[in-house]
Amino acid sequence: MTVQARIHFYNQDPIRGMLLEMPAVRDTLLRIQSPLQDNNIEVDYLSTGVSVIYVSVSDIKCIEILPEDDGDDLLVSFVRE
Repeated sequence: MTVQARIHFYNQDPIRGMLLEMPAVRDTLLRIQSPLQDNNIEVDYLSTGVSVIYVSVSDIKCIEILPEDDGDDLLVSFVRE
């Protein structure tokens, strides 16, 4: 299950990216696809065009799972009485 996440690092700005799966307890690396800064520009310390990075779990402060944008909030329902 792919999820959109914001990854917070020690002494660095957070980045957003896609996680194919949540890290297991024994994992030492986290695979992040499509890494971007919060303002939708490429991460400045990565080379142009990088699409996947592996980050050491020890460098991560926390991971935020972002809500999916399914458009479900636009669904209007009603109950007939």
